[in-house]
Amino acid sequence: MGARNDAMQQLMGRFISENVQDFWRWWSCFLESTGRPPRRSEVDLPSLRRTLSKLWLVEWREDGDTFQYRLAGEAINLRYGFNLKGMTPAELFTPVTRAAIEGAWRQVLAQPAVAYQAGEIYPDGQTILLGERLAVPLLDDAGRQPRFVLGITDHPPGFPEDMQTVNPLQPDDSHLFFPIEAMLPRKATG
Repeated sequence: MGARNDAMQQLMGRFISENVQDFWRWWSCFLESTGRPPRRSEVDLPSLRRTLSKLWLVEWREDGDTFQYRLAGEAINLRYGFNLKGMTPAELFTPVTRAAIEGAWRQVLAQPAVAYQAGEIYPDGQTILLGERLAVPLLDDAGRQPRFVLGITDHPPGFPEDMQTVNPLQPDDSHLFFPIEAMLPRKATG
């Protein structure tokens, strides 16, 4: 249990935004109590009501080899000036940004893992906003495989200007990944 708590504490210790902290508490409590990520149908919206405007959900679409937004909260849609629901990353982002975002989401589903980003959210010049993003996997409703990425993106007022002193990342790294396996209890041997 100590190793799981260490991994979760290491990640939680990085968070700046209270919204990201609240989102993480909900998701990590579900993981701890069930030993698996939630299914899409198990997302507890009343528990997340404080963060709803900053949440987004994308689904992996094998038929198009891409992701598609299933929902985006009001704060996310206001940043873009339109509703993201139904859109794909190719319709929203430059090729550089799209590659970084889809690469992170693919890793979240494949490992599965939690992806964390703080500082410049879109570092290629399309949009430069200081903020914090956390992306977690959700299982399909049959509970077979991770198929959805649920995330929160927050740009709180007074966000630290020098993120390197708060959450240092590698120079060419835009995301930190935390494998879910490290967060689950280890089975006793012997």
